[in-house]
Amino acid sequence: MLFRSYFGNAADAPVFADVDLLTTLVEHRRGAWTLRNRANVAAYDRGYQNYVPGAVSDDRSTVAITAYNNRTRRVNVFNQTDLLRTVAWRGVTHRLLVGGEAGSQRSDNLRRTGYFGNGATQTLQPLQAAGTWPVVTFRPSPTDADNRVSTTVAALYVQDQVELSKTLQVVGGARVDHFDLMFHNRRTDTDLRRVDLIVSPRVGVILKPRTSMSVY
Repeated sequence: MLFRSYFGNAADAPVFADVDLLTTLVEHRRGAWTLRNRANVAAYDRGYQNYVPGAVSDDRSTVAITAYNNRTRRVNVFNQTDLLRTVAWRGVTHRLLVGGEAGSQRSDNLRRTGYFGNGATQTLQPLQAAGTWPVVTFRPSPTDADNRVSTTVAALYVQDQVELSKTLQVVGGARVDHFDLMFHNRRTDTDLRRVDLIVSPRVGVILKPRTSMSVY
C-alpha cells in the first residue's frame, strides 16, 4: 500500500530573504594610468521555520514531530582599489596591476526550538493526520545557536600580464590576504578567534588562436 502525507504545517513554515545592496564603480584615467575603485555594501536578513518528521512507531500509528526556526542577519562592506598601467619594454607589452582590498562581514545567527502544548520539544501525532497538533511556541533551548561572527579581511596583490605575441600571453602575480575571524557565543558568553595570513601565487598561460577565442 502506498501512503503519502505532508508531515508539517505548511501554513506556519515561512521562508524569507530580504536583501539590500549598493554597489559603486569609479574609474579615473590619467595618461597611461588607470585608477579603479569598487565598493559594495550589502545587508541580508533571512529566516525559515520548519516542522520535521522523525521516527514512526512500531505499529505505524504515530510519527514524532519536532520544529525549529532560524534567522540570520548579515552586513557586508567591501572595497577594492586597482591601479593599472600598460607599458611596452623591448618590444613586449606588459599590463601591470597593483591593488588592494579591505572588507568586513558581521553575522548574527539565532536558532529557536519549537515547544508543543505540554512544553515538550516533540509531539506524537497520528501518522495519517500529521498536520494537526497542540499549539507550538518557539524559544531558544539550552543548545540552540545564538552567536555573532565578525570577519575582516585586508589584501594586497600585484600582477603582470605579458603579451609575448598576438597569440600567446603569460600571467604572473601574487596576493597576500590577512583574515581575522572572531566568534562570540552569546549562550555561553565565550569567544573564539583565528587569524590567518595567506599568500596565493598566480601563474597562467593564455593562448589566443583567434581574436574571439582564448584558451587558459
